[in-house]
Amino acid sequence: MLSKIYEKLLNLYRGGIIWIFGSSVLSQIAGFLSSVLVIRNLPKANYGEYVSANNIYSYLIIFSGLGLVNAILQFCSENVSQKRKASIYSYSFWKGNLFNVFLGLLVIAGSIYSQQFIGSQASRYLFLMFGLPMVNYFNSYCQIVLRVQRNNFHYAIINIVYAVSMVVGNLVLTKILDVEGLIYATYTANIVAAIVGFFLLRWNNFLLHVHTEKSILSSAEKKEILKYSVLCTLTNFTSTALVLIDVTCLNLFSVDSEVLADYKIASMIPTSILFIQTCLIVYFYPYLAERFSTSVSDFRILFLKLIKLFLLLGIVISVLLFIFAPWIIDFFYGKKYSSCIPVFRILCVNYFLLASFRRLFGNVIAATKQVKINLYHTIVAGVLNIFLNVILIQRYNSVGAAIATVITTAFVTLLEALYFRLRLFSKKNN
Repeated sequence: MLSKIYEKLLNLYRGGIIWIFGSSVLSQIAGFLSSVLVIRNLPKANYGEYVSANNIYSYLIIFSGLGLVNAILQFCSENVSQKRKASIYSYSFWKGNLFNVFLGLLVIAGSIYSQQFIGSQASRYLFLMFGLPMVNYFNSYCQIVLRVQRNNFHYAIINIVYAVSMVVGNLVLTKILDVEGLIYATYTANIVAAIVGFFLLRWNNFLLHVHTEKSILSSAEKKEILKYSVLCTLTNFTSTALVLIDVTCLNLFSVDSEVLADYKIASMIPTSILFIQTCLIVYFYPYLAERFSTSVSDFRILFLKLIKLFLLLGIVISVLLFIFAPWIIDFFYGKKYSSCIPVFRILCVNYFLLASFRRLFGNVIAATKQVKINLYHTIVAGVLNIFLNVILIQRYNSVGAAIATVITTAFVTLLEALYFRLRLFSKKNN
């Protein structure tokens, strides 16, 4: 038994999971601690205005590069020729950046027309974010290429560079520029990480390979790639909106920016700790996509093993967060945020559902190229979440928003479980 466990751990180590997990742990810890130090020293009301602006921006950044990094991960992880991969890399880079110019203009327009709803200061914060989609896509592109190549060591380097740049930027620039420093720190971190990323890709001869090996994709191939990317983006949008809708509805039904700050703080730790599941997905997704394209039975075996792993981690972490909630909030954010403890505990239940099931289920469905299913599920979830928010926030304020999130997450998890039971594990598919 012990020898089998040792062998499995050794295989994971050789596959490079230590680099993915280790760099993500360091990045999350560094980023979390820097945000804690910064938030404790910023006025609660000012931070609430930043949350309001960043919430609107978060809706738009999901469309960065038209989601073409998703197409790179899926289509270049499959068993295809190097020439086809080079063509997809080139097409996704230029098409994605072209779309980001439009997205930046959309952010500017949003900052102008949202002023009457979020206030002049929050509107100014949003305007300053107009260039972030471009620099974010550069960074994401480098990371996704290294994931496809399974070059986990260089992927870890970019992760760490981004984290260190963000920490230094947050600590230094907020001292000089107050809340605006958070925005400029994000620019700095993405630019520095992207520069390092392109240097590593050049060092790996990736840029030369793409330039010499690429061919022109046919109209049908471009359509297939764009269709997959857009569907993934719409799915990510509706999925992310399940979190953003809470803040949006609170912004509409509560004029108190401190309520927004409370909810943001309550959601920050459960959201941050999801990096553990994200690391595992980062490592296993190329294997899932490859196995599904070669052997469905092997794909099922890997999926079932991952369910057990994700469930174990979800139970342990969510129980610890729930029990020690008062001490966690007080230690990291101080007494002024003690009012968010009930919301924090409710969101710990939501964390359990996301960490144990949803984060895995959504990616497994994407690996089977059934992204429409993810889209349908998240559209239903979005409608349900808005309906519940409208009812519950007016009665219970931020607690109502948290309850709405838990109910919605549980409902979508049930839909995904039923889908797997009927499509992937039904007798006629065995």
